[in-house]
Amino acid sequence: MALRENVCQGIFIFRSQSVKRVIAPLLVFIEGFISGLNPNQKAIVGRLHALLIDYPGVHVKERYKLPFYYRHSWISYVNPIGAKGVELCFLKGSEMSNFDGALKSKNRNMVAGITILHSNEINFESISIHFREALIFDKKKK
Repeated sequence: MALRENVCQGIFIFRSQSVKRVIAPLLVFIEGFISGLNPNQKAIVGRLHALLIDYPGVHVKERYKLPFYYRHSWISYVNPIGAKGVELCFLKGSEMSNFDGALKSKNRNMVAGITILHSNEINFESISIHFREALIFDKKKK
């Protein structure tokens, strides 16, 4: 039976007792990652994490000291932008439709991201649509 556990300032992650030993280091990583951010970035990352981890089969892993979200392969990651905000990056962003123009490549060949400067500017609908599209690319790979 899955239980919901408070990780850090309103961030929740699902876990079962059988995977407790595997997930525990990830909880420590996500807590540590968030604790090093400013209050605005904490709020943004917390909300993004809660949204992304709730998709079936999606997990978080530490890569390059950042939280990467994956299912069969890397899908996206959260990258703090200095002291300003956060960028939600999609690894196959250049292949995605970018239906609303929110994805910016910033001179990167494959990666494109959505920059969020304030926690009250998070467009959950747009992010959800982009993330579901990224999951389709991930599904094709397997």
